[in-house]
Amino acid sequence: MDFEQVLDELFTEPPEGFVKRRDEHARAAKGSGDAALAKRISALHRPTVSAWLVNRLVREDRPAVAQLLALGAQLRKASTSLDADSLRAFSRERHTVVAALGRQAAHSGQAAGGRVTADAVRELEQTLEAALSDEDAAAQVLAGTLVKPLEYAGFGPALGAAGGGAAPVGGGAARVPAGEGAGGEAGEGKGAAGEAAAGGTAARREAERAEAAERKEAERKEAERRRREAVAKAEEDLRATREAHRVRVTEADEARAELERVRAALGEAEERDAQAQAAAEAAAQEVIAAEAALTEARASAG
Repeated sequence: MDFEQVLDELFTEPPEGFVKRRDEHARAAKGSGDAALAKRISALHRPTVSAWLVNRLVREDRPAVAQLLALGAQLRKASTSLDADSLRAFSRERHTVVAALGRQAAHSGQAAGGRVTADAVRELEQTLEAALSDEDAAAQVLAGTLVKPLEYAGFGPALGAAGGGAAPVGGGAARVPAGEGAGGEAGEGKGAAGEAAAGGTAARREAERAEAAERKEAERKEAERRRREAVAKAEEDLRATREAHRVRVTEADEARAELERVRAALGEAEERDAQAQAAAEAAAQEVIAAEAALTEARASAG
């Protein structure tokens, strides 16, 4: 097994068994006499769950990841050209693609037996955002050997790398057009650059405001959806409760009716029993009378 095959196995399987499998491959390489390969394998570090999810995604669906990174190139171009409309449009598409790939990677990780937490999914999406914003981060993601999540820094100079994440590409002051590098023309170029930078800042701020408004609207819609679901569930529970009550009332009515039928039948049986008892007693009296008459008749005959 060569080094690339070892990488594919180690960075695709759940990280819980990474160290054990790595050491086994290193011992196998050393046992076969390839000390250099054994050293390279031993130097590999166990990835976090979020990094592992990204690595699996790259290996399982590289075209989708490539599409995401192509979108990143468009985003960086839109940021450089200070096109606020493009920024807003691409921002919406970015959120959609990242969320979809995040869900896909999380499901894949769970199916592989990994312990996928909400924090891991959040770091996974953060890493994909970083790959969108920076070419170096994109290259790290495509390598499929991440050991920790990357940080998203944003697009354009006004959204720079606060917090040490992946730095944006294409940031900086607007360039002076060719042929305007000296004297008053240079001053005019600087003035134009300043105006372009100011316009770019305003455009970025507008894009940020629009994105914040979109997030707020999405949150409002989600809250409304949950409210409607809660109301629908409450109504369904009420209908179920009413139906259960109706069934219980019906069953109680039927039980009472059956009890009345039993009582009526019992009354009739008791009445028949009383009548039979009276008839038996009358018959007994008749027998006694007949025996007395017979005795008297015999006495008279003798």
